[in-house]
Amino acid sequence: MGLRNLMLVTGDPGRVGDYPDATAVFDVDSIGLTNLVSRLNHGCDVGGQAIGAPTGFHIGVSVNPAASNLDEELRRFEYKVEAGAEFVVTRPIFDVRGFERFLKRVETARLPIIAGVFPFESSRNAEFAATQEGIAIARQIAAELRGAVQGVQVSTQSGDIEAALAVLDGLR
Repeated sequence: MGLRNLMLVTGDPGRVGDYPDATAVFDVDSIGLTNLVSRLNHGCDVGGQAIGAPTGFHIGVSVNPAASNLDEELRRFEYKVEAGAEFVVTRPIFDVRGFERFLKRVETARLPIIAGVFPFESSRNAEFAATQEGIAIARQIAAELRGAVQGVQVSTQSGDIEAALAVLDGLR
């Protein structure tokens, strides 16, 4: 299929997604999945048996720089790095100074970091923030992060592609 880049995450419980009858996503978490894909890239299955030609995936993982328990988040991040992560996509960044402190704590991993930027779309996302203000805030955060990361990933809660593109348009 030509897929090269994978973003490996644990995911949502089955009842939250489109398939309520699916088994739990927690059978294999993001660390285990990273380890599995890394083994495939080395020509082995999960049990260490040869699979023939190795796969050639670029392994991406997620990290939350604003986690309520940052030490635990960083511990899990270290496991992902040990398991074979090759790049990182962060959860949305809303505090650039806090993110800069986070970057200092993960710099030894020496992985490309793609910062998540999330334009507010409604009061559910942020009190009194309208879409245009949310786009402006996301654009400002992305601009400030440019020199510190290797890329920016823009997403919206509702999948509003126009809001995401508006963030990027302002960065040109």
